[in-house]
Amino acid sequence: MAISKDNVVFVYRNNDMGSSTVAGHYSDKHGLSPLQLIGIDCSDTEILPNYATFLSEVEDPIKNAVHGLPFENTWVIILGYNVPGGFYDGIDIISSTSRIARMDHTYVKGENNPLYDRKIFQRFGSTELGKAYVTSRIDGPTVAFAKNIINNGYAAYNQKYCGGKLFLDPYTDIYIHANYSDPYGTGENYRDELLNFEEIAADVLNINICSTSLTDPYLDTTISKLIHDGFYWGSIISDGSNTFFEETDSQRLFFYNVDIDSAFSVRTISNQYWCYLALNNDYAACAGSMSEASYSGLLRPKPFFDSLIRGGTVGESFLYSCPQLNWTIAFFGDPLVTTQFPFKGTVPFVRGIPTSDVDTYPQSYTTVVEYDRPSGFPNYSYEDDVNHGLPGNSGVIDEGLSGNQWQRVADYTGEALARASESSTDLEIAYNAIASSGDVATAVDLLYKMGILNKRFNNKYRSATFSNLCRGVMLYGTQKFAHEYQTQTSTRIADMNFSLTDALDSWNVMMSTLIMEAVAPSIDILTRNEQDNFYTARQARDDGELDIGELKYRQPLIAETKTTLSSRDFYTIGNKYSSLSMSPVLLESEYSDLIGIDRINTSGVWDFIFYLQEEVYDFVDYHFRLQVSETSDFSSILYTLNSSEDTSNWYYEKLPEQYAVIPDDGVDTRFVGRRIKYRETIHTLTTGVLYYFRISQIIGDTVYSARTFSKVINA
Repeated sequence: MAISKDNVVFVYRNNDMGSSTVAGHYSDKHGLSPLQLIGIDCSDTEILPNYATFLSEVEDPIKNAVHGLPFENTWVIILGYNVPGGFYDGIDIISSTSRIARMDHTYVKGENNPLYDRKIFQRFGSTELGKAYVTSRIDGPTVAFAKNIINNGYAAYNQKYCGGKLFLDPYTDIYIHANYSDPYGTGENYRDELLNFEEIAADVLNINICSTSLTDPYLDTTISKLIHDGFYWGSIISDGSNTFFEETDSQRLFFYNVDIDSAFSVRTISNQYWCYLALNNDYAACAGSMSEASYSGLLRPKPFFDSLIRGGTVGESFLYSCPQLNWTIAFFGDPLVTTQFPFKGTVPFVRGIPTSDVDTYPQSYTTVVEYDRPSGFPNYSYEDDVNHGLPGNSGVIDEGLSGNQWQRVADYTGEALARASESSTDLEIAYNAIASSGDVATAVDLLYKMGILNKRFNNKYRSATFSNLCRGVMLYGTQKFAHEYQTQTSTRIADMNFSLTDALDSWNVMMSTLIMEAVAPSIDILTRNEQDNFYTARQARDDGELDIGELKYRQPLIAETKTTLSSRDFYTIGNKYSSLSMSPVLLESEYSDLIGIDRINTSGVWDFIFYLQEEVYDFVDYHFRLQVSETSDFSSILYTLNSSEDTSNWYYEKLPEQYAVIPDDGVDTRFVGRRIKYRETIHTLTTGVLYYFRISQIIGDTVYSARTFSKVINA
């Protein structure tokens, strides 16, 4: 559900005719109900002397009113005409929009915004509400000025498409260098961010961009005027004037200037503060600092425009691009404004372009993977992720079969095999215990029932169940090799003399990769047989039984081998998708003497991949604890691996399908919904055995509840 007028409340000042008039004007434009207009008793002072005064006059009354409403979908709060715009905290001025956004949380000056620059984009909704409200101001020196902000916002709201240019100013940097440094970066770093944005913004937004360039490192290069503009993002340090804004043939949408006082006041007629000037010249929305923000507090253009291009309102886009809350950056205008860019099919710039995994996998490599993103995030693929929210793309993956489900086929079948083996061993132990019992009557009664179970789970039954499947794998491998040999040597198949080991040696692959080619589908083709495999394997896993004799293998016909994948291709597929862990069954079958023991691994290394979940509604850094056990209750733990103690082999998905080493501080909130990977290359696990993996997320000294997974290690 996207933000709409039903999610808005408009706050006005009681006993103030001008304030209630502006509130009524907004209500008329958007069709708000009377319950969505909230009156509070407050002074008309633009900047209050301290937080205590702001708390009693503004924050508590708004909080009580919002929490007392008969509906629970209030996501947007607009502070109206003559409602205080901020308060002093030492030498800093805290914007009222920034504080009210976090009014449900304890006031901490300059705290990190938990919604800033999230790497998995999601429209603002009930999940985000626990972290912050979308908050804006509609204010000015006169009632007419405030009403004009509403009119411009409504015009932009109805215009739909962006027609104006983006004016970008990364090179007015003399002032930035001197004043915007903090422990996390400098004004020069911010300039580099703007330049990086400029490199790809034209292709992404598909609008004209007018930008400053560096001519002399000792001279400022500035934009002298705006003409036919839709957006401005720059850093003019001097006072402005109305002459900076010339004619435009499109609705002006958003203006942001980096200085120390753009938003200091919007109530003084003829003032020179940039937010006032932008609103006075018909910008629908703008943002600026009420006092010095420092590098960490400045707005970032990438998450702002990334949200806009995906259908986000200007209010939520501002919130997503603001690194800190309870801070000095103020937002003005109608937060419901949206726009559409003339999108031409290029990938949004925030996501990056995927590259192939550079890691070299051994032939026996098992990936323990969490298939689905945490609750609240859409399960979309990379291609959907980068286009999510764009016209004609819902961003949600089809729940039918995909490569993801085929890995599940492998996992389910492997688990069924391993559990059957465990059941066979457990039944044998129980049978012997009962047989040696001194209680003859009980033993006779139980042995009869045990005999029935034993017929279902013994090794003979297990081998018989997979006999057809094993035969198909063997036949597929030998006929594939025979066809290749015939093509190369013109030798008749009837005259050939080779074993399956010869074929595996020739291809230099392990048995597990041959199993995958024989049983798994082509990457691009899904057939009814393959769907049956998926559901049959899942049912076998869930039932703990081996009724999977109906698994269909690819028919090993000579004609088909002409178009089958090359050995290199199925080597890659065999490692990207888990093998079926059939090697123990093959060794027990009548074909065991045809397979070289060196082509079946008895142990293997492994990956563990999972999604970062959100544990708290604050901006935090996460570390992780992974435990591995042979028992489902983790009564005996083989390994405990903690990223806070050693980040070696721990990686996070910095860009889609691109992993980087976890920083010493951990992985921050922005990456919730992205994947975390642990790669084990030393401590191998025995193949064909079902292992249990337990992952816990850690914040500081707090270890949160664990998620548990199971996996059979590939042969």
